[in-house]
Amino acid sequence: MVDEACAKLKNELTSKPTALDEVDRRIIQLEMEKLSLSSDTSKALDNKSAEANRARLAHLEEEIANLKVEQANLTAQWEKEKGEVDSVMGLQEQIAQVTFELEEAERNYDLEKAAELKYGTLPDLEARLEAAKPLEEEGVNEDEVDEDSKLLRDEVVAEDIANVISTWTGIPANKMLDTEKNKVLAMGEKLKERVVGQNEAIDVVTQSIQRSRAGLNDPSKPIASLIFLGPT
Repeated sequence: MVDEACAKLKNELTSKPTALDEVDRRIIQLEMEKLSLSSDTSKALDNKSAEANRARLAHLEEEIANLKVEQANLTAQWEKEKGEVDSVMGLQEQIAQVTFELEEAERNYDLEKAAELKYGTLPDLEARLEAAKPLEEEGVNEDEVDEDSKLLRDEVVAEDIANVISTWTGIPANKMLDTEKNKVLAMGEKLKERVVGQNEAIDVVTQSIQRSRAGLNDPSKPIASLIFLGPT
């Protein structure tokens, strides 16, 4: 699951972001419509149709101009974020290589090289990596960083894993990301959606499980002893 999530994230890092791709496609679509309308206005049309075409052309030109500004901003943001991500990944690869060389030097008792790597090269790379870390990793309040405005990520999160499992199993990702606490608290309402006419029994079962999960039951006794009567 982690491998697939990492591969998906890697593809996102090396391809154009969805937001930018959508803007590009929209511009192409409007340019084609503009070309078609320009062709129509050159033909003999009645005054009403010609006026409608001119109004639509003016609207298209305005929308295309706005989209091109957005396209330029997104492209600049993408290139900036991609440069930062590439820089971090490059430093991480260098640190991994130096760590490997350090371990090899220590095994071979090459103390001079080991000291140079351990006290010179490695600290310098780690300091550069720390300086290149995203803001949220440097202790900046998460509320001050707008994650939704980012085009790229270089870290697999729980949502990525849940999406992989969702693809494999068909279980919606939001159900897997729901916390155990929320599931237990909402258990009674969920059961009442499926079981009709047994509210009292559902309440007893729900209270027993909630009491157990809260740690209020006697550990030497069962969670509950219940007898259910009636048709299945």
